[in-house]
Amino acid sequence: MPDTNIPTEIILEFLEEQDSEIRERYQKFRETELADDEIKMTALDRIGTGEEKELFPFLLNTEIGIQQFQARNFELIPTDFLYSTGLCFFISTLEDHTIVSPNGEELNRSLSDLYGAEIISDPEDFWNVYYEMEVANTLVNGGLKAYPIDETAVEGNGADVLVRENGREFWVECKNKRKSTPHEWDLERLSKEVADSVWRDHDLLSKIGEDSFAVKISGSDDFSDEILNNQQNRQKFIELASEKVSNLIENRKSDTKIEFKGFSLKIELIDYYEGRYKVVLESEQMEALNNRGKVEKVVNPFQHLDFNPDVLDGNGHAYPYMEKTDNGEAVEIFNACAFVLDIPWDIPYHRWVYSTIKDVRKQHSDHSNLIIFTKIPTGVVKQMMREDASEPNHNGDIVKKWERLEEKIIGIFGQTDRVKAVVLTTDIVQVRGKSQNLRNPVKPIYNRNVKDQIPDKLVEILDDKPQIENTLRNAKLDGIPKER
Repeated sequence: MPDTNIPTEIILEFLEEQDSEIRERYQKFRETELADDEIKMTALDRIGTGEEKELFPFLLNTEIGIQQFQARNFELIPTDFLYSTGLCFFISTLEDHTIVSPNGEELNRSLSDLYGAEIISDPEDFWNVYYEMEVANTLVNGGLKAYPIDETAVEGNGADVLVRENGREFWVECKNKRKSTPHEWDLERLSKEVADSVWRDHDLLSKIGEDSFAVKISGSDDFSDEILNNQQNRQKFIELASEKVSNLIENRKSDTKIEFKGFSLKIELIDYYEGRYKVVLESEQMEALNNRGKVEKVVNPFQHLDFNPDVLDGNGHAYPYMEKTDNGEAVEIFNACAFVLDIPWDIPYHRWVYSTIKDVRKQHSDHSNLIIFTKIPTGVVKQMMREDASEPNHNGDIVKKWERLEEKIIGIFGQTDRVKAVVLTTDIVQVRGKSQNLRNPVKPIYNRNVKDQIPDKLVEILDDKPQIENTLRNAKLDGIPKER
């Protein structure tokens, strides 16, 4: 009999109402993932499709989190475990709540018929469904008359939540900008393509055996248009860069240069280590690894190289191989390889977020009272707060991208009264001692032109929540939650 107090069981039972075989498929995935003692990491998104890309790794990380929690290894708990407890709370809060159609008609459908069915039909959309449930939970928990919407009840697009207050109907749309911007992903993909070409086209493995290395390609000019966005030039760059990198590693040179399409790039062999590197584990580390704790939090897999893996949160690609030895009392690191691109580029994060908000307005042209919730990765929020916008605002001033985003949203309010508010949200993992907790601060931006039409209770709910600027200023952050 499963323990229904465990988040994994609660979530699986919720999904089993729609698909009786999902537990069996998850167990097969779980067995495969836990069977191999050789551990591999990558800076790129997990390769997989369907359930194996988002949903099943989330469930497995939740199980790992339970084990680490029970072992009191609080600092090793995966972030997904924190999200899973939130999901269970959403299910509990919304379980008996009325589901409505996009026209506002009450439907005889369960919560699983709505959200469970959405996850089963498109598991790669899991995090978007999660955010819809998070917003619905916030509104319902705050005392609003809020109802999740089943968009399948009619043809075309519908909003995600209906709010009835003050004799009005408000349509809430939820947009989760969890993934990287196209430019970020393209730069990281370029790094991977160079790395793949080094291994595949230059047979590097036969030349280095089980050695480890870190390589950096750096330049002072943005080459987005000429290389990243030009497929022919991109392929030629990959061929040239992989050849240069391979020769650099094979001959143990300290650095070399690439001259390509008017750009001058430097390639550096940051460090090189011959053979396997053995790390004897403390008893707590052994226990954590046996409980499938995140290996990079237990052992620094690049500790034998003069290399900071934090660079990989930006535009790098890396992976070590690690194998348990000495009856699990040690691990051996081999082929720990890192490729870093240190190329300047200006990502217009504010335009990336704004375009989504603008699209919602067009998508729901027949709705007179729109409220838009948009989740933005914490790293993107911090970048926008640090970086200047490339274009001046309406006063001719250069402001930070975060401020420019707010200005552009207010500009929408000047064009239409239909959008009553835009609520920017983010997720922050806050660390206190060895404990972790997940916070969801907000930045509400109200349409002051129709202030009297915005429900007071909604304003109260949002203003009482932690605010993004204050939370980022005061919180002790343990990194940034990973994008999916």
